Amino acid sequence: MQPDRSLLTLALDTSSVFTLFGFVQGDTLLAEQKSQAPLQMRDHLPHQLQGFLRANEAAHGAIGAIALAIGPGSFTGLRVSLALAKGIAYARGIPVWPVSSLKVLAANAQGFDGTIATVIPARKGECYLGLYDGEELLPVHEPVCIDYAELETHVPEDAVLLGPAVAELPSETRERLAAPLSRAHSDHHAPSAFRLALLARMEWQGRKAPDLDSLSPHYLKEFPA
Repeated sequence: MQPDRSLLTLALDTSSVFTLFGFVQGDTLLAEQKSQAPLQMRDHLPHQLQGFLRANEAAHGAIGAIALAIGPGSFTGLRVSLALAKGIAYARGIPVWPVSSLKVLAANAQGFDGTIATVIPARKGECYLGLYDGEELLPVHEPVCIDYAELETHVPEDAVLLGPAVAELPSETRERLAAPLSRAHSDHHAPSAFRLALLARMEWQGRKAPDLDSLSPHYLKEFPA
């Protein structure tokens, strides 16, 4: 079944320090709001999203699906964004299409001739790491949560390394990963609403969307209650 390019998709990603909202229709990014703020500011997400919807829905029409970065990433960010997505989906009778937060970042460098390594901050000197084939974005292995000091042993020397955790790399780790870091463009470290929506459409349109009641964030590690 071919994807419906007329479908208006709301893209939502708050899995890291970035807050991302977007409207995508077909191969066109209609609107995007991206900001960077401390994770403690996530209490403002409902108000921010409401403002974004109010400013853009009148111009672009009714949302037909929600593309959601489902994790791994910030516990608070994932929990709040999923709650918001479910609320909109229940009220409007539309599906939520989850996509790996690490794969959303990998899509920034799709077409790279090699491995794409993506990193999102975790806690206590750790990060979430995903490795993907540069052409098809197929996972090389399951995502892992590791110490920054272990990155050198997991990231191939000929890879490209990108993601919001790059800014937190210790200087010694950055020196050892100089080659993979040098291949990434500065704007590749943040998620893209356009790429999130396209990935979600490719993965889910024509398939049964996940049940909203059982849909939960992909935390990858346990968090204290």
